[in-house]
Amino acid sequence: TDVSPTNQIELGAVVWISVFVGLGLALACIFRPKLAPFLAPLYALAEGVFLGGISKAFESQWDGIVFQAILATIGVFFATLALYVFGVVKVTRRFQAVVIGATLGIFAMYLFGLVLSLFGVDMVFWNDPTPLGIIVSVVICAVAALNLFLDYEFIRRNPDFVQLVA
Repeated sequence: TDVSPTNQIELGAVVWISVFVGLGLALACIFRPKLAPFLAPLYALAEGVFLGGISKAFESQWDGIVFQAILATIGVFFATLALYVFGVVKVTRRFQAVVIGATLGIFAMYLFGLVLSLFGVDMVFWNDPTPLGIIVSVVICAVAALNLFLDYEFIRRNPDFVQLVA
């Protein structure tokens, strides 16, 4: 992972290979769950190589961003877990519908932006440091955090599934 003379991030071949190896291993675990205990560590290794390469690329562009992202992720995880465990946030059908709807809306926005970019239209305003871009990014982060509550509820309702995977 390097930064080119034009200040573009260049990911090495190992990073790209790890993406496809990870995808293949994930699909193998999905379609052959009995192999998951053996393939999961290899999947974790492949994803670790990928995330390490991406992290190195971002760190080379913006010093300290990886550490900040890790701290923010840990903080959001523990905050949402505490809110869920202490019953401050209740995952109702309505809550699930709103979070899933918001997540699908974000997916549609990204997909729409991707399709338009194929025709030369630049729709990535959410990446710009403008007030609108910042607001959109904060909303996306909030929806991502709300998805954690759905995960906690799934784990609570399906302990056998979690034991099967673990």
